Amino acid sequence: MLYDRAHSAISAIKPGDVDWAKVMQGAKWFHTSGITPALSDSAAEATREALVAAKKAGLTVSYDLNYRGKLWSPEKAQAVQEPLMEYVDVLITTEEDTNVVFKIKAEGKTDEKGLRKFPPNRTSRSPKGLQTNSSSRLWRLP
Repeated sequence: MLYDRAHSAISAIKPGDVDWAKVMQGAKWFHTSGITPALSDSAAEATREALVAAKKAGLTVSYDLNYRGKLWSPEKAQAVQEPLMEYVDVLITTEEDTNVVFKIKAEGKTDEKGLRKFPPNRTSRSPKGLQTNSSSRLWRLP
C-alpha cells in the first residue's frame, strides 16, 4: 500500500493556521484521524490544537486511531497520541492497533453486552478502562 501524502496541504498545516473556535461554532461533535498527526510534527501540533479547541467548545470528540506503520513507528505513534487521549471521548480503533500503539491488551472474554474490558493503563493520559465491541470496532472511554 502506498501513502502518498508528502507535501499535501494537511501535512503542511501549522498551529494557528485554523481559527478552530470559528470552525467549530454550532458543531456538536469533532472527529479526526490518527493519520493526520502521523504526517508531520506540525500536523501533530495542529491536531492537538484542534482537540483542545473542541473540548473548550464543549464538543464530543471522537478519534480514529487508524495506525499506519508506513507513516510512523509504534513508539512515535504512542509518544504523539497518548497525550491526545485526554481530549478524546470516543476512540475508534482495532484491538491490534491499540496493542501496537498503547501496548494495551484486552482482558478475558466479552461481557453480557459483548464488550471486552481493557485494564487501566500506566499513565493518567492513556486510555483508561477501554471497552470494545469487536464487531463494531468502537471503543469507548469512560
